[in-house]
Amino acid sequence: MSFWQGQAGKSLTGSAEDSFKSGFSPIPDGTVAVAMIKSFEFVESAEYATKYQVRWKIADGEFKNREVFQNIYAFDKDPERNEKAKNMMMRIYKLCGHKPSHNNAPTNQDLAPMQGSLCTIKIGMYVGKDGKKRNSLDEVHESNYAPEQPAEGLYDSALSRNRTGGAPVDDSDIPF
Repeated sequence: MSFWQGQAGKSLTGSAEDSFKSGFSPIPDGTVAVAMIKSFEFVESAEYATKYQVRWKIADGEFKNREVFQNIYAFDKDPERNEKAKNMMMRIYKLCGHKPSHNNAPTNQDLAPMQGSLCTIKIGMYVGKDGKKRNSLDEVHESNYAPEQPAEGLYDSALSRNRTGGAPVDDSDIPF
């Protein structure tokens, strides 16, 4: 079968109508939802600022399975923005019940155990350079939510994982 043949047996058209989800629009400003960390990564780019990016997947409600991205600019040269970003990193670590194993900048391996953790998020909205409305993440809070039926991908919460084995860690300079 050709790559350019639809799996549902339909011919591909490339039209706007066949290429986009219908009715897809930003989540309303101020929406509060329980969400799972789908991914938490260090993103390095020559084109954009180096950052951490959290992909949140909404676990329940009207916007279930929709995703919201959070950019954390922990390497920003502006001291206030840098400090705010590092406080957000620390907040997410604490809410996920995770503690860094060293005092260096977190790597993707360090962030991976937080995948699957649930938090309550407050979603904001901004207008991009192209004039389109986009979602942002304004706040992150703790969640005591336990879904009746886990959303796809909610298998093993990081809250249930514990660090085991390995050499003792000197965490005397980690502030939490």
